[in-house]
Amino acid sequence: MVSTGLIDVAYNALLVLLGLIGIPFWGILLLLKGRSPLPYLLGFRREELACLEKKKVLWIQAVSVGEVSAVIPLLKAWREQRPDWSILLTTTTATGQAYARQWAAPHVDVIGYFPVDFVPVVVRVLNQVKPAAFVMVESEIWPNFLRLAKKRGIWTGLVNGRLSDRSYKKYLCVKGLLGPIWQRIDIFCVQTTLDAERFSRLGVDPSRMVVTGNIKFDISYPEISMEERRAFLASLGWDHGQKVFTAASTHAGEEELLLRVFLALKEKYHCRLVLAPRHPHRREEVEKILQSAGVTWNLRSRPQEAEFDRDVLLLDTFGELALVYAVGEPVFVGGSLVPVGGHNILEAAAQRRAVIYGPYMHNFREIEANFRQAGVGIMVADEEELQRVVADCWDHPEQWRELGEKAYQLLQKHKGATKATLAQVPAGGHKDET
Repeated sequence: MVSTGLIDVAYNALLVLLGLIGIPFWGILLLLKGRSPLPYLLGFRREELACLEKKKVLWIQAVSVGEVSAVIPLLKAWREQRPDWSILLTTTTATGQAYARQWAAPHVDVIGYFPVDFVPVVVRVLNQVKPAAFVMVESEIWPNFLRLAKKRGIWTGLVNGRLSDRSYKKYLCVKGLLGPIWQRIDIFCVQTTLDAERFSRLGVDPSRMVVTGNIKFDISYPEISMEERRAFLASLGWDHGQKVFTAASTHAGEEELLLRVFLALKEKYHCRLVLAPRHPHRREEVEKILQSAGVTWNLRSRPQEAEFDRDVLLLDTFGELALVYAVGEPVFVGGSLVPVGGHNILEAAAQRRAVIYGPYMHNFREIEANFRQAGVGIMVADEEELQRVVADCWDHPEQWRELGEKAYQLLQKHKGATKATLAQVPAGGHKDET
């Protein structure tokens, strides 16, 4: 095994090199966006952290939207059970930051960007924040940050830990370099036994791992009332009894296929389609696809321009998946007919919907297996099979409603990961020794 000191030297040399190469790109990004999280990446403003000074600080780092959504139940539980703590939540991506400010803000004291992992920056930020505990979500590691946190006696943990096929293969390539870095993390709370086995093969001490389950099962999804459903459909000029096919979290290569399925069924079932791309910034790209397909559509972001009884609603807003899952039957979750790895199917189950998805669900392997074994997760191989399954839903609505109830019960059965995770984090953290 390579020595810890040599690993740190090599890592920091690589950071310097990448930083020098990346300066022009940073400049271009600043010009294009007009604003930047750069000040946050280099440290926080003093006034932002004033509210953290009188309590112990829990710092949670969640890279993007998926990690932020996963950790919200833990934030809620921590706030309720440990009111003597302040909470700092940071993200790496701008989309994660926007999501955190919309959905996590009530449960934390400060939201910001995670600093770049350069030693001077990390030292400055740790001097500013002085956390008693630092928690990372899912699978990321920050060698300099973890080393300096360990040196200060800050408790560190990984929660909702998982290793996708892609991440596992990537880490295997540098397995010999990871051992010393793993030692800087006090506890690994992982989702499944497979994740535990993978972390163990990568050099994590099994005595510092606990299988706590997936916190995403504990997310409190909104309940959509019948009145809300009726009002939503009415705003589109769609009848309450309208057959609606909801396709959410779609990626490039899926929209064309879904539109072909919709058009093949439209005449017989007089159906409508809700299309919710995973990334709203793809709106113009998807609009061109809709235009080429010869369908009419409304944009959710422009209700004032909506025209009644269009074929498709293009959902180009955040935070409304629960609503479109509630009005759609059946529902399809994308990123799964193309090799992306799938997306969260639990939100659809929370609306009492069985879920259709493609064969590429490796990012949610255990959740998908649980749903498929219970008969409430329906995997389709291709366009032809998807068309058959959607038609079957409309031909046998009572059977599909029963499946939806079973999906909801399965979701309830797997709750509890938040409680198990919280039990692994010491209530007092570690004191900053500097």
